[in-house]
Amino acid sequence: MKRPMSLVDDLHAMSEENLIVLTYAARLMASVTDREILLSNGMECIGDFCRGLLSAILTWDEDRGSFMVERLFADKQVLAVKLEVPLADLPAADSSVLTRAKLFALRFEGRIPLPGTSEDAPPDRCLCLPLVAAGNRLVGICTIALNGEKELTLQDMQDLRVLTTVLAVTLENALLFRQALCDGLTGTYVRRYFEIRMNEELSRLKRKGNAFSILFLDIDGFKTVNDRLGHQVGDRVLAELAQLLKSEMRLGVDVICRYGGDEFVVLMPDTDPEAALTAGERICARCSSTSFESLPGDLGVTLSGGLASADAHHALSPDELFNRADAMLYRAKEGGGNRIVAWPGKE
Repeated sequence: MKRPMSLVDDLHAMSEENLIVLTYAARLMASVTDREILLSNGMECIGDFCRGLLSAILTWDEDRGSFMVERLFADKQVLAVKLEVPLADLPAADSSVLTRAKLFALRFEGRIPLPGTSEDAPPDRCLCLPLVAAGNRLVGICTIALNGEKELTLQDMQDLRVLTTVLAVTLENALLFRQALCDGLTGTYVRRYFEIRMNEELSRLKRKGNAFSILFLDIDGFKTVNDRLGHQVGDRVLAELAQLLKSEMRLGVDVICRYGGDEFVVLMPDTDPEAALTAGERICARCSSTSFESLPGDLGVTLSGGLASADAHHALSPDELFNRADAMLYRAKEGGGNRIVAWPGKE
């Protein structure tokens, strides 16, 4: 009886060049813990190995019993997508798509390639690759549109088996990382992670130069929200504010942490004081002009912020840098709030 091909067999079959490329792709995916960046990196790697074929990543939601399309590779670029696909809508209700790579007829939802029934547009086909993490836990599937013009070779299939395994494992690790180091209410990082990253960024500053800034933010009059509307409403306001901060900061660069209560701190690597102040003022203006869904029309949210920066020529300890930002936050509050003050006191 012929033994099934293992991952070791796959690796021996690869050319040295492909192995180098795969190693780079694995490092690219394993080097980040942000789920959104990881999905984009994984989709880009898969799209490259498929030589530009239309492809998608669908993540599995066990509680809902459905897949969520989250990334699409089309026209040589990665697109963020949000489309729910119930398992019952797939011809793989027998779960075969969840356990092994398999070819199906091809159908589309918009431009998203999905497995169809045998009556759907043969000879075009949809290759479904399960994303299976440790313990055979299903993370999702990758779908690739195959047509007569472009075919995948055995080498391509071997590469994709390795890539999808790496992607599944790193997605699972990202989830575990998030559970350990992210605040459950706001989805931002916890204070401990802020302390770790602060030390790392200041150490990097000594080695590589450039600039590093931190922005310490506090909601003006937040006690009024809690006293008037209750802590549950206050919690929803914090969650909405966190989403606003994420939308204004640089994805994969800036680090947003909940410092405590209604206080947030943003780490901004490679950012000088002028650029950091511009970003802080933009956040402040955006917040004051936003109608928060959790609040009645007569209540709004404004922020006060303190900004401090360091560079290779002005080395500071983590405590010194944070204390400067804290002092500037206090000065912003004294000035009436709804403003950002940068060290040594410049608005």
